Amino acid sequence: MTNLHETGWHDYLGGPLSGWERQYSSHIKNALPYAEAARWAGGLYANPTGCFLTDIDEDGSNELVIYNERVMGVFESVGGRCTQLFAKGSDYSYSVVASTTPTGPAPRANYNDVNHIAALSDVGPNYQNDLYSMHVDVASGSTVQASFTHAGVTKIVKLGSGQPYLDCIYKVGGATQYVQSGFSPDVVDLLFNAHMDRIWGGGATTYMGQRDPNTGATAAYVLGGGGAAQNLNFQSTLSKVDEIHGTQKFEFYLYAGYSSAPDTLDTWRSSRPSRARSPTSCRPRP
Repeated sequence: MTNLHETGWHDYLGGPLSGWERQYSSHIKNALPYAEAARWAGGLYANPTGCFLTDIDEDGSNELVIYNERVMGVFESVGGRCTQLFAKGSDYSYSVVASTTPTGPAPRANYNDVNHIAALSDVGPNYQNDLYSMHVDVASGSTVQASFTHAGVTKIVKLGSGQPYLDCIYKVGGATQYVQSGFSPDVVDLLFNAHMDRIWGGGATTYMGQRDPNTGATAAYVLGGGGAAQNLNFQSTLSKVDEIHGTQKFEFYLYAGYSSAPDTLDTWRSSRPSRARSPTSCRPRP
């Protein structure tokens, strides 16, 4: 960073600071949440759970960090979005939401763009680039909690000890809110292989997300009966996005962790009772 400043600031393409140097610096700073997550994954945190405000990327503004033994999330006040989400278990540690990885100008101000869709981005009404108030509701204990408020939207994020998911509650009054999350399960592996498999529970109110087939890293919405439903999905750079929507008050989980490979027809066949093992009964359904 020092060498970039000393050798690159003279061209004035970006004002007093060099334009290209500013772009590099704004991306390089996003390594800092990963460095802190490595400390968390390595077991260097004194407490098993926590929720606190800190300038984790040293950009001059506080972010909100929430963590337990399985999940660590970093939230920006811009949009009240989860820009990084990490997961760990007994034999893995992954980054599963990494909106800062694709190239482009957005990271210098921590905004979403077509290649930077952070988790829990409120896109309709479009507040994804508005400033949210962030609050640490419960800083320690068996369940920690944070809340984010803006323009009549309140989202509450809870994380219980040992849970591999963020418990997300939206309160939007009489309005309908659309929420996008960009999934990059195991971003390190994606840099080399760039392949994800669709996670889909078979309906708009079940579960949906992405899985890295090489490592099993998985990120997904789990909706169930919480009042939200899937609306659409699309692809960006090293990320695939699901959009959900809900009205008044709705709740869902944002899962981060490992999942086994989807069942194949052979797996399904071997799990069925012997009386059902006929060619007709084992045909896949549409």
